[in-house]
Amino acid sequence: MRNHGRDKWSNGLAEWVEDGCAYLSVAFTWRLDDAYQRAIFYKSQGLKVRAGGPGTFPRKTYLADVAEYDVPFFMKQMAGKLPIPEHLKVKQYPSVNSEGKNNG
Repeated sequence: MRNHGRDKWSNGLAEWVEDGCAYLSVAFTWRLDDAYQRAIFYKSQGLKVRAGGPGTFPRKTYLADVAEYDVPFFMKQMAGKLPIPEHLKVKQYPSVNSEGKNNG
């Protein structure tokens, strides 16, 4: 079984299989149709399917008949479980101490 997205995003959709479960991370709503088709494929292989990501937020029920909606899923992405596309990352700037010197 191929593991798209394990190491990188594929144009707004990441997917991987771990411990008998397929994970779909949808960055954009326009990728929901693709995620739906991937979920059908994984279910046909006998895998449990979990989906999440910012692209699922506006249409939480869209994948309901083919995948479990996983609210903490996006939080796992933010914690570094899955690479986040550069344009979605929160930029971190070095802190400055009270003397105006860079701490980072």
